[in-house]
Amino acid sequence: MKKIRILITCILFFQLNGFAQTQMEMNKDASEYYKVADKKMTQIYKEAMSILNAEDKKLLLDAQRNWVKYKESHCKSVQNGFKGGSIQSLIYYTCLLEATEERIKQLQKYKVN
Repeated sequence: MKKIRILITCILFFQLNGFAQTQMEMNKDASEYYKVADKKMTQIYKEAMSILNAEDKKLLLDAQRNWVKYKESHCKSVQNGFKGGSIQSLIYYTCLLEATEERIKQLQKYKVN
């Protein structure tokens, strides 16, 4: 079900909004959108680290490292369902983007504390 949701999200986001038209363009755009989100997440992570004490910094560092491993393995498993297809890269980067956007929301909560 998650694969279907990601596929539909990809198609709707990139086709209906007038973005890229070819699969190659959609793959490239998805990669770029992910890179932007990843940079934003890194900045928010650094901001969170700057306000934490030493013990909390270690815990967040461990959590972030584990989250990166999870994100990468999860998205590889999602893209594997489209193995050999031209949409495989789009699926992978869309999954990374969705996971990163969720992580941004989680990290932003550190600013409140």
